[in-house]
Amino acid sequence: MNPKEVVVGQRVLFCAFTLVVVLLASGCPQQPPEVRIAETRTQYFLEPTGLLVQEIEAEAAAEVAAEVAAEAAVAEEAEVMEGEAAAEGAMEGEGEEGTLEEQGPRTVTVLFDLIVRFDGLRESLPGITIEIVHTDPFDKEKARYRQWVETDGMEKGNARQLSFEREIPDYESGDEFSIEFREHIPREEWGDYREFESVAP
Repeated sequence: MNPKEVVVGQRVLFCAFTLVVVLLASGCPQQPPEVRIAETRTQYFLEPTGLLVQEIEAEAAAEVAAEVAAEAAVAEEAEVMEGEAAAEGAMEGEGEEGTLEEQGPRTVTVLFDLIVRFDGLRESLPGITIEIVHTDPFDKEKARYRQWVETDGMEKGNARQLSFEREIPDYESGDEFSIEFREHIPREEWGDYREFESVAP
């Protein structure tokens, strides 16, 4: 075989190999950051471990009522005070035995505890958005809130116990709360989740 033909053949082979590499590279573009975030979200797992409802308005209302009653007792005549004292006594009895059961909607502080586990191979996200679901005693949904929890620095297999507080309005005795984590978020909702803020246009 002519040496010149061998050189030409090698060049053709090298060019063909280079073309294949270029085509493969262009056919597998780097994943957009928002897609990477969406996929990383699916590698988190949540386990709620407890919650505590703390009354924050009932105590304040009781203190105000006591102050008003004291001022009225000083300002009004004896016979008026007697009538009011009887009425107040009845109200105080109700407060001791079942104020929480009888008072209407109010704002409470709810303390949530949960465990977050990360099973991803990539770098963890700074945090994830979870859902707090507020339902009535008949399991009818009253409201839904998004809550950010920090998960920065987690590695594959890591588990982290987290706690946070949230003020919830329109709470009535018997209402319940639960935590949900939506692994797959529709693309049209990405803008509503804090994870995607870093890549928002």
